[in-house]
Amino acid sequence: MSSKPTIKSVQLTSPHLRATLISQGAALKSLHLKRPGKADLPLVLDLGRAEAYRDNPPHVGAVVGRVAGRIAHGQFKIRARAFQLAVNENGHTLHGGPQGFGQVNWDWAGGSSFRLSSPNGDQGFPGRLEVGVVYSMPHPLTLRLELTAKVRQTTPVNLTHHPYWTLYDADVQIAGQYCQSVDQALIPTGGTDTFVPDLSGALDHCVQIDGQGFRRMARLDHRGQGFAMEVWSDASHCQVYNGRAPYLCLEPQCANDAPNQADVPTIMVKPGQIWQRQIEYRILI
Repeated sequence: MSSKPTIKSVQLTSPHLRATLISQGAALKSLHLKRPGKADLPLVLDLGRAEAYRDNPPHVGAVVGRVAGRIAHGQFKIRARAFQLAVNENGHTLHGGPQGFGQVNWDWAGGSSFRLSSPNGDQGFPGRLEVGVVYSMPHPLTLRLELTAKVRQTTPVNLTHHPYWTLYDADVQIAGQYCQSVDQALIPTGGTDTFVPDLSGALDHCVQIDGQGFRRMARLDHRGQGFAMEVWSDASHCQVYNGRAPYLCLEPQCANDAPNQADVPTIMVKPGQIWQRQIEYRILI
């Protein structure tokens, strides 16, 4: 019996932050805020041993794709051709399917970079996809991700990052007023609803972020710990999810079920195009 590929672990540090990255899911395993005279403060959920990330349906810390969010019934069309994806949530496809990118051991590309080659037909998606992620700390209090993808044929692409942020009685601000209207299965029905970020209730909302370009999407003010965290990205939407209290996910992405929704930006990428997304987590102390 062949053994499973070894999970590569990489450390990334600055004077104020300490991160552990692993190749399984290209995941952010841990992120700590260094505090003089105090224990380092964990900022994200850590599953412990790296092996725990091999079976990670909640996508803890992982880069998810090919398509983050939900695709209704795992179905879409490109021109007149229909595609059926693997489904993994009540008959729908969530975060790329049961063996999406968050469940795969990526290749280490040196430094704090990982890459993945997704073959034609992976989880039902058309075309070969070459994906890369580079983690960096461009500022002592900032963790940055640069996501890229190249395609061999037209295919939908919508990658995001899925850390579970510790709350510590945080005040939450989301830079958008409207979220996609959804049915009971959380599949978009068309149109929008007013979004209210009430952490006392269940949140799993795809919020349309005001403005365009690289901008602030969300802010968490941690009353009990005396610092704030901001999420910046160039994505059009941010999925706000708190299914594992006391943790909160803030996932920059495109609209849910985009291939089947006429009123949202397309996520189809054509050969010759390079898909890119930037995400920054900025700590304010």
